[in-house]
Amino acid sequence: MPATRYGISPWMEHAPRPRPAAAPAFKGEVDAPLVIIGGGLTGVITAWACAQAGMKALLLDADRLGRGGTSLGSGLSPSTPGLSFREFSATAGRRAARAHFEQTAEAAADFTSTLRRLNRKVALETVDAWQVALFGQGAASLTAEAAARTDADLTASIKTAAAAQTATRLSVSAGVRVPGWITANPLDVLHAFATAATKKGVQIFERSPVTRIGFDRRLATVHTARGRITTTCVIHATGEPGPLSASLHRHFTPSLRPVVMTAAVPASARRILLRDDVVLIDDEAPAHAIRWTKDGRLMVSGADGARPAAAKNEAFLVQRTGQLMYELSRLYPDISGLQPARGWATPLSAFADAGVCAGPHRNFPHQLFGFAGNHDPVRAFLIARILARHATGRATKADGLMGFQRGSHR
Repeated sequence: MPATRYGISPWMEHAPRPRPAAAPAFKGEVDAPLVIIGGGLTGVITAWACAQAGMKALLLDADRLGRGGTSLGSGLSPSTPGLSFREFSATAGRRAARAHFEQTAEAAADFTSTLRRLNRKVALETVDAWQVALFGQGAASLTAEAAARTDADLTASIKTAAAAQTATRLSVSAGVRVPGWITANPLDVLHAFATAATKKGVQIFERSPVTRIGFDRRLATVHTARGRITTTCVIHATGEPGPLSASLHRHFTPSLRPVVMTAAVPASARRILLRDDVVLIDDEAPAHAIRWTKDGRLMVSGADGARPAAAKNEAFLVQRTGQLMYELSRLYPDISGLQPARGWATPLSAFADAGVCAGPHRNFPHQLFGFAGNHDPVRAFLIARILARHATGRATKADGLMGFQRGSHR
């Protein structure tokens, strides 16, 4: 029986062939209208979005494109910023919550059409998510959530227990169907946008970590080990604050979300498990997400936890992989004994209300930030559009509700 592979997602083994050639490291001294720091999903899609808006960018990545958190994504993109509109409203205010839900749903739809236009070979699927109450006491909460979204003119509909049971093949007390969730290989997505960005004139440099950023009233200066760039705008698209913006750490909570992919499920068992066109979201805290892969495996994510020290990362993965497999077998006893093929973890960085954070910060002139994308293509696409509008001077009032100060807009 093959051993479980820990810490390696399937995306790396299914990267495009041939793989894109390495971009050069940056060296020299140049002027550029826009510098983007970070070569993950958010950075690359932002570079493309800015080029689409007429602003050519220079992108710097510390390693190779997508080799960080993007390669550890779950491959699942929700069409909502969080599971609870009510909780989001309580934290950030109703206006900000509604802006996040509306813009995320719009981004999911636009991302799908854009990616298919850029590269039809990228395997992308749109599915329905079913958020279910596994026990009777969760039904009232789901009903209240669906009512709150309906009251805010958002898409979500409470369904009968029978309909939820048909979709999930579980004995549940209630279910809410949320359409428009997306599954895709995050590295395929990244390479599609990187190719489109370079065709529009974006310059990409790998193995070019930024050492410091200086600024005065008019300009910012980005320093690397072998060069310097003078610019009017710097975009930080690194997923979460790093050494260049350490004072912003207090706004975010880092964690890891384990992801498990099982061995192939026998055909006899598939017929009595989750429907293959559905994502199951339970009412645990944090919630679990369960879905099928194209080759007949189950993928489950959840059991989020604080990031362990690097030396304890493998032990964390082993423990959480076992935990997720146990929880999966409790829901679907017919797969008891099925082994995990892979276990890895997606690094997350949560803002206070679990939404994205995109825009300027008063303490950092000439700089914009795109954080809490969580290596999710739809979130990255949403952040990229907001940052492109800020960079080109076209930010809207709604964009102000997506940044650091949204709690003040209650």
